[in-house]
Amino acid sequence: MLDIPAGWSAPLGGDSGTLELLILEGSLAVDGRQLGAGGFAALPTGCDRLLVTAREAVRGVAIWSPHFAPDDYYDSVPRVVRTVDLPWEPTVFPAELQTPGRLHGVWSKSLRLPDPVRGDVHGGPKGLLRIVVLVSGFVGDHRQESHPGCWEEIIWLAGDFFMPGTGRQAAGSYVGNPSFHKHGPLLTQRGCILLVHTDAPADFCFHEPPMTAELIRSYMDGVSWLDDPAHVRSPEGSLAVPFSGVSHSASAD
Repeated sequence: MLDIPAGWSAPLGGDSGTLELLILEGSLAVDGRQLGAGGFAALPTGCDRLLVTAREAVRGVAIWSPHFAPDDYYDSVPRVVRTVDLPWEPTVFPAELQTPGRLHGVWSKSLRLPDPVRGDVHGGPKGLLRIVVLVSGFVGDHRQESHPGCWEEIIWLAGDFFMPGTGRQAAGSYVGNPSFHKHGPLLTQRGCILLVHTDAPADFCFHEPPMTAELIRSYMDGVSWLDDPAHVRSPEGSLAVPFSGVSHSASAD
């Protein structure tokens, strides 16, 4: 997380690395272009330095990648966009899940470009950065998944989510999944918005046995629709839905 005070100003960019910034609150001017909440700026390795000014206090997510080469992403040209203007694209699921009646309801906006999909592998040479929406009632494959070729981090921006073994997530929650770490399945009762980042192209493996229908039902049917989404960690070693903890949306701190 990044906090920028009102009135701060500095030239950013150059040869030392790639800076990517998603604004969650407040506003920035990037080379004279105003960005508010939901604005995204990428200053890739090798680009010209741009003046960045905080017209008001800003809170956002910043990703600094000193290992990116100039030709890895963005063609060394800064990208300054309002994410609300970007199209939602349906997520391409691994081939074994592309059968009638299987997964549906996952949409994404690519922030880091290029963001190719090659077979069952997603993302450019050193990882992907996407805003992802899971629609209300989404239930992922009932098995756990892992990503052998990358490290993955997820920041929840809005909505509710449950991942057995991890717990319940809400706005401000963070989960990091090392390579080969088994996690899932992914469940949301009312829908959620995520920021997903990996450090290499994302591949997928699925692991037996599947989670039980009773466990999935205990979250989808057992959590009140009248309560705000909550961040509640699962007890160590437990797959059950945790029903106690923070009773309001999680802080972004």
